[in-house]
Amino acid sequence: SSSGTIKTINPSDLNLWLTTKKQKQEIYSNEEYAREILTLKLRTISGANTKNIEKKTNINILDLCKEELTILSDAEFIKTNKEQIIPTNKGLLFADSIAEIVI
Repeated sequence: SSSGTIKTINPSDLNLWLTTKKQKQEIYSNEEYAREILTLKLRTISGANTKNIEKKTNINILDLCKEELTILSDAEFIKTNKEQIIPTNKGLLFADSIAEIVI
């Protein structure tokens, strides 16, 4: 959507989560949502489809994260083309590092 995406925020404490009747929500910007999708998809062997991210967010992820993707590619964490961003074996091992760079 053009106005953002609603995100439900769960309490970090299990007892609080179990007793909370109404969960908090916040709205992601499309840019934040695109970055989150990319980060989650790069934790999988199939990686991220750039067209699917654009359909969901109206954001071209290759343009939005150009600098970050260059850093990750130079470090041999990812391989990219116009339609796919795929983690390498090294990238899968360092998924948390990738997330820190992208987000």
